[in-house]
Amino acid sequence: MHRDRHADPAGDQSLSFGARPLGPHIGVAIEGLDLGAPIDEATGMRLRALLAEYHLLVFHAPALTSEQQLRLGAVFGEPVDEGGDGRRHVHLSNAREGGVLAHGRRLLFHSDNVFTPAPLAVISLYMERLDGENAPTCFANTARAAAGLDAALREELVAASALFLSGFAGGHLRYRDADVESHHPRAIHPVLPIQPRTGRPVLLVSEQQTDRILDWAPERSESTLQRLFAALYAPDNVYVHAWREGDLCLWDNLALQHGRPALGSGERTLRRVAMVDGNVEAQRAWTRVSRDAEERERAKNASVV
Repeated sequence: MHRDRHADPAGDQSLSFGARPLGPHIGVAIEGLDLGAPIDEATGMRLRALLAEYHLLVFHAPALTSEQQLRLGAVFGEPVDEGGDGRRHVHLSNAREGGVLAHGRRLLFHSDNVFTPAPLAVISLYMERLDGENAPTCFANTARAAAGLDAALREELVAASALFLSGFAGGHLRYRDADVESHHPRAIHPVLPIQPRTGRPVLLVSEQQTDRILDWAPERSESTLQRLFAALYAPDNVYVHAWREGDLCLWDNLALQHGRPALGSGERTLRRVAMVDGNVEAQRAWTRVSRDAEERERAKNASVV
């Protein structure tokens, strides 16, 4: 554990917790910070600086309440009402009705809501309930992958944009434009956008949500995407988090992509709070579009059964 260079000597609370790196490229464990207490400005500044450097903050906070999770999230942006019920948190569970994880299939790497004009900025997941062995969450460093591109490929990609889409097919399949119905959201983004939190480029394409690089021949687009996926998901570019009950993972949604293997048989219930920067109302509107599309997909699947 160390007291890092971002600590503000004017803020006593910011000096009272440690930051222990979890790997060479991703993640830091925050130790000794009481999330039950208000977060002062100096502590918020230090946490934001740590997120910009490590992209993932991991806390262990048994009995963390939804209000405490929301308060921490507000340090990094404005929490979004993803569930449409005013609570500003949702549950991801294989044991609760409507808990999203019912099928438990593998989840391909992606960043959330990149199929909207303004993707989510920061995401936090709190493990409320974990029975037996269960799947870890894996994080891939998009900033490091972008920095590692060779000069020739980077030059090709600087002006390139890609089509991103969602299909709500459970996340275990790559979404393709030809297969996804028109009511599902789609968006166009640069392949190498600048991450506002750090000012550095990130590699935004993902194995789940990217259909193609626009205005490129199909063969060139697909071969380049596969090359980029290989760089993104190389073992030395991925951190694997083995969950415990009471763990809270909070990460930069653009600097990292997340995924996981298929779930085991035990209960897995997480509480999610997602934050946005900038146009909050626009993201809320796109959240409603996404939720409506998901409900239509579930209704269609239920009618088939």
